[in-house]
Amino acid sequence: MKSFKLSPTDLAAMAQVAKDYGVQVEHEFEGAILRIQPLSREKGMQPGESNNLDALCDPLEPIHPPLDYNEMFTMKTLVEIGVGQVAYSSLIRWCDLRTVKKLAARGYIFAKPPGRKISDDEIRLTDDGLLAWIALLEHRRSQKDI
Repeated sequence: MKSFKLSPTDLAAMAQVAKDYGVQVEHEFEGAILRIQPLSREKGMQPGESNNLDALCDPLEPIHPPLDYNEMFTMKTLVEIGVGQVAYSSLIRWCDLRTVKKLAARGYIFAKPPGRKISDDEIRLTDDGLLAWIALLEHRRSQKDI
């Protein structure tokens, strides 16, 4: 079993933030994620019903959870290069190991396991990644028309 190396004080602080703001708080460590969310007595464990951050999230957006800035930049770069074309994550600005892992987990890229040679940081855009990117762009264009 993995240890998240969090003290009881850290866990209490995460729980307080989740409760106060009605959000889900996540801590990622070595490929495992610990999620803390507020308790709703009526529905069991559910994310908070309403909070100020809901206005920032579009529930109809095709990619959930939304891509962060690093993922967006990496996807944009890979789409410009093309599906199945080799790119090196170390040469893409803001594309760190965490970003590669997140995009690979979503199925948007294929990544070689990290190693010591430059060829070991090869990444390639998948067909699913391209389809998700196109759907995201079309959704955002349609939102501008409204």
